[in-house]
Amino acid sequence: GKGRRVGDPQSHNKQNHNNNITPVTTTTDNFEEEEEEKQATTHKIVSPKTVVEATGKDRKEWDESIQKELGSMKEKGAFEKITAKQLSNLKEKARKEQQQVIILPSQVVFTLKDQGKKKKTRLVACGNFEGETPNQTKTNELDQTMFKTLVAWSASRKGSTIGSVDITTAFLNATLPPNRIVVLRAPWALTRTGHIQADEYLLLKRAVYGLRDSPKLWGDYRNETLAKVKLTDARKACRLEHSEYHHSLWIVIDAKAKKEQGTPTEFGDLLDKDGNMMLVPSRFR
Repeated sequence: GKGRRVGDPQSHNKQNHNNNITPVTTTTDNFEEEEEEKQATTHKIVSPKTVVEATGKDRKEWDESIQKELGSMKEKGAFEKITAKQLSNLKEKARKEQQQVIILPSQVVFTLKDQGKKKKTRLVACGNFEGETPNQTKTNELDQTMFKTLVAWSASRKGSTIGSVDITTAFLNATLPPNRIVVLRAPWALTRTGHIQADEYLLLKRAVYGLRDSPKLWGDYRNETLAKVKLTDARKACRLEHSEYHHSLWIVIDAKAKKEQGTPTEFGDLLDKDGNMMLVPSRFR
């Protein structure tokens, strides 16, 4: 059937059998529902009004969260603050060069994580107000089926290790094309809390979350960067070869091998899932 038995007493030795292990059934039907329920219990969206009206320790923690987000964006060079006069000059220059300045609203997503123990802030562009975009707006992300298959297969191999690292603010590593001029109006919540002046605008330099083409820009940047990556250990130097099976999957091969001669190594496969890079044992060993 669809169910997969996990922890079946008959599959364990006698010692485990005597520990009264309860079999657990996981099905493809209820997996997504379980994930959504887990997300709902660990993440809670907080309204901007609640944050603006917060006081005492609560307000201090939200201010620290906001400063962390803006600091991260500043470190990445995600935007440049400009005045209304500078925006006017920018529009005039763009008009002469037959370019368009796209002005969008922005908002801040405030989230409570880990059952309210951690506050997180994310500044996003309201890309839904942009209309049609001249660039492709999506990238080929690793789908759930392939992701679960690779991880489950790797976990089933004796002695295998799966390594993972989160690419912080992944989209902000990608720059906007030179002909893409996007300006954000400062979000109400950040002007009320004093983190951005009400008469300031944000001239975007990077693929900020919320823009329609940000996923595609991140995907292009990721592919270009990984093609240059060199991996080494005590035995040999390796490089990454883009898999013919999926755009978000790379095969680790010998650095000296030609493209047509490349064969997987003991390192395994590198995959990308929502900005989380994961190294799993090779499927071909």
